[in-house]
Amino acid sequence: MLWGRAAILLPSAALALALLAPAGVRADDQSHSDQGHQQDGHGDDEGDGWGDGGHGGHGGHGGGATPTVYPTSLGKVAASANGITVFRIAPSGSVAVVSGNGARMSVSTARFSVSIYCNSNACARRNTQLEIGSTGTPTGRLGSLDDFTVAMGSANLVSGPIGNNPIRFTLGPMGRGGTVTFFIGADAPVYGDDFAGKPTGPASSAIYVATSSSSGRNTVIAGAALTANVFRRLTVSQLSPLTFGTIVKPVAGSGSVVLDASTGAYSISGGAALSSPIPSRGAFGVTGEGGQAISIGVPSSFAMVNGHGDTISVTTSNTASGMQMLSNAPGSAGTFTFRVGGSFSFGGATPTGAYSGTYMVDVAYN
Repeated sequence: MLWGRAAILLPSAALALALLAPAGVRADDQSHSDQGHQQDGHGDDEGDGWGDGGHGGHGGHGGGATPTVYPTSLGKVAASANGITVFRIAPSGSVAVVSGNGARMSVSTARFSVSIYCNSNACARRNTQLEIGSTGTPTGRLGSLDDFTVAMGSANLVSGPIGNNPIRFTLGPMGRGGTVTFFIGADAPVYGDDFAGKPTGPASSAIYVATSSSSGRNTVIAGAALTANVFRRLTVSQLSPLTFGTIVKPVAGSGSVVLDASTGAYSISGGAALSSPIPSRGAFGVTGEGGQAISIGVPSSFAMVNGHGDTISVTTSNTASGMQMLSNAPGSAGTFTFRVGGSFSFGGATPTGAYSGTYMVDVAYN
C-alpha cells in the first residue's frame, strides 16, 4: 500500500540479533491558469451576435449560453513506485483510487464547478446542448482526464449524458438573465516513479465545456484545469538492525544496558557483555521527494520476548525527533538517514534465552 506515509515493522534483536522485516509504505497545491477559448457563433433569434473569444475559465458572450468553468485540484499526491494510479473524482467532490498504488495526501474535495449564464432567447426558451472533454497537453505527472461524469446543481438535465470523453447532454431552458450550475467528475491518471520522462512537482490537465443552442449553433467554449503537486513515493528501509549483543546476567542484583542512538556508545552495568555479536544501533534510510519536510515516528518502547514467552521492555531513543528534511531540491530524489538506540534493565532473576521484538517506524510528508 503506497501512501504519503511510509512505515516499516522491524524485528529487533536483543541479546542476539535483529532481522529485517518487509516495509509497508503509506507519501501546496500549485494551480495553473485556466484554459479556454470560444468559437464564433452567429447571432439570430437563437443568439445575440458574434462571440468575441474568451480565455481562461470564462467563455465569450455571443452564443447565448455562456459557461464559466472553475478549476480544481487534487492537492498533494504521492505517486506509485510503478505504473499509473487512477484517481476517480466524483461530481460530489469525493476522490477514490480505482487502480494503482499511489495516494492522495490532501483531504479536500475536488470537482469542477460550472455555471452557465443565459443572455439570449435561445437558452431562455429552448434547450441547450453541452459537451465536455479533455483538451490540451497535460503537464507533469498528470495524464489526460477521462470518463467524465456530471451532477446537476440548479441546472435541469433533459437528456443524457452519453459517452465518456467527450460526454454530451442537454439542459432545459434557463430563463433570460438566469444562471444555472452543475458539477463535473473525471478519472485522473497520475504516472508513477518508473516514468522517467514525467517530472514530479506541479502538474495540470485541462478540460473544455462547450454549449450550443438546440439547433447546434452559437457554440461557446470555456475550460479549466485540474492541478496537483505530485511527489515521489515515500519509503523507509532498515539499513542495519538494532542489536544489544549477548549479556551474562549477574547471579544476584540488577543491571542495565544502554545503546546511545546518537553516538553508538554501549554501556552495561551489573553484568557482562560477550564480544559477539557486536552491539549496534538500528539505522534507517528514507527516500522521497527532494527538499520536502518529513516527520518520523519511533515508539517510545517495545517488548522483546524469548522462546518461553518471557519479556524484557526496551526504552528507545532516536536521532530523528522533530521535523526533518529530505536532501536535494524538489524535482529530484531526496534521502534522510536516522538511527535508533535503546536501553533496558535485567537482573539475576531475568530468565535466560534469546530475546527479540518488533517496533514500527513511521515516516510521513508534512
